[in-house]
Amino acid sequence: MRAPRLITTASALVMALASTDYSIHTNLSVSLPLEYTSAPTGEVVKENTELRILCVGDSITVGDGSSDWNGYRGELKALLSESNELFFAGDQQRGTLPDGYFTIQYMDEHVGPSLEQRPNIILLHAGTNDMSARPERSVQGNDPTGAANRLGVLIDQMAKACPDAVIIVAIIISSCDEERRERESKFQSLIPGVVKERIDTGKHVLVADFTTITGDYLRKDCIHPNNNGYKEMGRYWYDFLTQVPKSWIQAPIGGDPEQPERGPLVGPPTDPDDEDHKDGAGSFGTQLGFLTGLASMVVFWHTVF
Repeated sequence: MRAPRLITTASALVMALASTDYSIHTNLSVSLPLEYTSAPTGEVVKENTELRILCVGDSITVGDGSSDWNGYRGELKALLSESNELFFAGDQQRGTLPDGYFTIQYMDEHVGPSLEQRPNIILLHAGTNDMSARPERSVQGNDPTGAANRLGVLIDQMAKACPDAVIIVAIIISSCDEERRERESKFQSLIPGVVKERIDTGKHVLVADFTTITGDYLRKDCIHPNNNGYKEMGRYWYDFLTQVPKSWIQAPIGGDPEQPERGPLVGPPTDPDDEDHKDGAGSFGTQLGFLTGLASMVVFWHTVF
């Protein structure tokens, strides 16, 4: 059962942002962007087909601030595992990581090794740090149009390396930070058009709306989800996967890649301006892979209890 939604100032702001019409017109059998439909648990995404999933993104994909550092992936795994054969692609990174934040361009420059594992599903939530006012985060600048162009380049690289994969691109969750509101809203509004350009050329790319996740689900930094928020994101990704045209989902190429030896994982760097941020990204257990953008690594091989 979901936690009750309390309407706070932050929640009201995010709900206002969610009223934007992001719809685009395509010849697909599904309406875009994909919207949350409360899909029942136990849905089969594609009969007799393994889902080899690669989660790509920034510190929200890492699970920054979630109590177990599994972020949304724990809930997604739990929901998919009921009725689907599942494998999460990705590499492992050990050791201490230098300071740095995850931008779209950095993902574009470092996603290659993960794509070589040939996922047939790629979940992309990117652009949050590109909208930051802090230049050490938005290192390529925080202009929404520039960020949207970089997002398109990243999608193209993914589609070229994995032409058989379905790529679901998130309209990123809204922050409740007034300072970044205008930039973020503009960037969100550009994402469906970026995706439509790729659909029109025959790429298997979809866009999914996360803006309806309200401010109740955010931590006090107004950017990262809280524990309930990460679970909600997991439910959203699961819901969107159930809406993918089944004819698009093909068996992954080759056998499952060998997973690295399990070991300690380190997450995003501590934010010096937020005492609640802590380094770390999980412990031991079942693997989930995802890409982030820290300077010394490409993909985490994440763990879930």
